Amino acid sequence: MKNIILKLLVVFIATFFVGCVQNQNNLDLIKKQKHIILEDDNISNWLAFEKLNYYTKEDGLMLVEAKFTNTTKVDNKILYKIDWFDKNGFTIKTILSRWNEFEVQPKQSLVIKGISPSINVSNFEIRLQKPAEEYRQNNTDSNEYKN
Repeated sequence: MKNIILKLLVVFIATFFVGCVQNQNNLDLIKKQKHIILEDDNISNWLAFEKLNYYTKEDGLMLVEAKFTNTTKVDNKILYKIDWFDKNGFTIKTILSRWNEFEVQPKQSLVIKGISPSINVSNFEIRLQKPAEEYRQNNTDSNEYKN
């Protein structure tokens, strides 16, 4: 009986540490992406980064697509926005650069797509954060999310 309990305990501990290592690997992978900014590192515990594609079209507009997956068995809400920057690193303000809330179903993907607001865009950041309780989708006072 002691052997069975000991084996179960070893399996549990090993599984726990493998899960922690996988979460850390996901966080490291996200942090290597200069275009993806996590406002809260805990997001990487349930949102796995899959891929990032972007290119500039012939007309000068930039297309962006990032894919993430909810690795848990529960729904999770996420806020995201795309910030666009000019060649000097200044933010290009647009009505589309606002926080968007999305609920990611268990084991499902979140695909974030965007097209630059002008041909003057040379860079971008996709920002992700967990919504606070008081977050309201129709915040008309500001494009910035207040935590």
